[in-house]
Amino acid sequence: MKKKLILLTLCTIFTWVCAVAQTQHGVVKTPGRLASNGKVIAGKRIAGATVQVKGRTAVRTGADGTFSFPVPGNKFFIQSVKKQGYILIDPEAITRQYTYSSNPITLALVIPTEQADDKLAKERQIRNTLQKKLHAREDEIEGLKAQNKISQEDYRKELQRLYAEQESNEKLIKEMAERYTKIDFDELDEFNLRISDCILNSRLTEADSMLRTKGDINARIDRLNKQHEANVEVRDNLEKSEALEQKDRDEIAQDCYHRYELFAMDHQNDSAALYLELRAALDTTNLEWQESAGDFIKVYLADYPLALKYYHRELLEAQKRELIILCANLYFKISNTYKQQGDFDSYAENLATGITLGMQLDEEVISSATTYNNIAVYYFIIHDFDKALDNYLKALDIKKKTLGNEHPDVADTYNNISMLYIEKCEYDNALEYLFKALEIIEKVLGKEHQNTAIYYDEISTVYSKMGDFDKALEYLLMALKIKENALGNEHPDVAETYNDISLLFFEHGNYDKTLEYGLKSLNIRKQVLGKRHPDIAESYNNIGTVYYRQGDYNKALEFISMALNIYNSVLGTKHPTTAKINDNISMIYYKLGNYDKFFEYSIKALDIQIELLGIDHPTIARNYNNIGIAYYQLGDYNKALEYLYKTLEIQENVYGVESQEAHSTRNNIEFVTKQLNMNNGRERTNEE
Repeated sequence: MKKKLILLTLCTIFTWVCAVAQTQHGVVKTPGRLASNGKVIAGKRIAGATVQVKGRTAVRTGADGTFSFPVPGNKFFIQSVKKQGYILIDPEAITRQYTYSSNPITLALVIPTEQADDKLAKERQIRNTLQKKLHAREDEIEGLKAQNKISQEDYRKELQRLYAEQESNEKLIKEMAERYTKIDFDELDEFNLRISDCILNSRLTEADSMLRTKGDINARIDRLNKQHEANVEVRDNLEKSEALEQKDRDEIAQDCYHRYELFAMDHQNDSAALYLELRAALDTTNLEWQESAGDFIKVYLADYPLALKYYHRELLEAQKRELIILCANLYFKISNTYKQQGDFDSYAENLATGITLGMQLDEEVISSATTYNNIAVYYFIIHDFDKALDNYLKALDIKKKTLGNEHPDVADTYNNISMLYIEKCEYDNALEYLFKALEIIEKVLGKEHQNTAIYYDEISTVYSKMGDFDKALEYLLMALKIKENALGNEHPDVAETYNDISLLFFEHGNYDKTLEYGLKSLNIRKQVLGKRHPDIAESYNNIGTVYYRQGDYNKALEFISMALNIYNSVLGTKHPTTAKINDNISMIYYKLGNYDKFFEYSIKALDIQIELLGIDHPTIARNYNNIGIAYYQLGDYNKALEYLYKTLEIQENVYGVESQEAHSTRNNIEFVTKQLNMNNGRERTNEE
């Protein structure tokens, strides 16, 4: 009888467990990709991947890429998805809370090199779109000026605004390319596929029209909120109603993001931020939505209190879920935002909390490497290089254990360590770690990959600092070849490398080669950047400086004057760079013997520098000294002494009465005074 009772009890327990535990199915695959013709290239299923669910034994995918596991409740978290040679396309997948569904969940893995190539292709595509818009807007502004529809001041402000937006384009390009490489296009419906294709191929008006067909987003949000209220009041058929609510929420969130992209690409940042905020408000527990709103508002609007609102909301949710790694890194992000805001007490408080959490992390967890990296950066900033190195090495050890010795993230940490040694002027150690990083990148991405060129650039910089011109040039030329093959001959990065080569030749006195590469850089910049972009002005000034060194002062004046024209238009006449260029032009006129023009440009530079730097500054003293010497050359000894005494006053205040600078100027004053006295004596003799 007891045996039967025990059997009955066991059966009852077994039945109860089965009634609650549901089986969640899923599939691991490569992501679907969007081809240039707007069609989707379907992903492939991956066998033998390991899926680790929080609180459960890991499961492996079958030959068809599928897996399944029991879910005791309604919610679950996926801690990791691993397959040798692959990484998660979206790292947020392991921080997201999942809800049980009868539909299988899809987890996408990608080979790093393929993801890097896809990202590069997307960057090219988006960059081309933005460059077309830049040139169109530039022509529009030039047209308004030609028709006298805007003043010179408004013209300058419009160009300034345009090129300031141009500076932010690279960040936008990388953000958008990063997002599109994280999308599994197999999972998108036809409508969102078309929207993405339109945005990537610059058909922004078409994308806008498609989004408008769904109606006003605010009205749809109102309907969604009413639907939510109905769900609260009506419990009958609740599961079905909530599923509909979630579907609508996801769809509206997707449309909000598309709206954000439209406005961001048109540099309407206030409107772009609004749609990220609308999306974040749809689900305040969605970590990624809160963080992306905060990031955009911080970078593009510099509204730090509002950005902090979203970061704190994300932090609160992460704390509820006990996501310690995310919490630690959020504290670092929050501390940095307080620092930008100028609230150093809150900066220090949150930084300390982030460091404390970081020290408690499991060193086998790859994300904790990011925390150690953040701690290292902090110590690097305050020049505590020993502690910075210690934390970089901890991050390196974690990455090696979790990713293996030959992974791009390991190379990144090697690179960080090399930068630390460069700062310490320990160039041999810097090269050791740079070559370790390069070895990994060449093996994983190949010797012809764009990222390989970045390491060649950095190795060249170290050799240049060591005074090894030949090695520095060798690596710059290798970087140039890769960039030309990967990016084409007309790309800002190629122009930048030409410029670096030009500067290297300049440092070693080879002015012919300096001009050769400087002009190549200038020609590319003129083709791919705006007509009045500051980079073009930089090239003009550099080339003019070479002509100055060669003694061709008329050519030098021609190029540096063009640089000044651009800087005046874009930066305004009261800017440090504008002052520097005025100063350069004054020295050219001095060499040409045109003292009237020398004084004109020297005084312009001096007035700007006094306004920006104050009267007691070494730069002001130097300019006073130059003007004094010019007056001496003209034989106006009284004026020469006036400016030399001004020079001396600043030098004594800045360097001290007994400084070498002050002593040298007193010698000059004594010499000019003797000349003045001799001149006065001759004049008296002539009068007699």
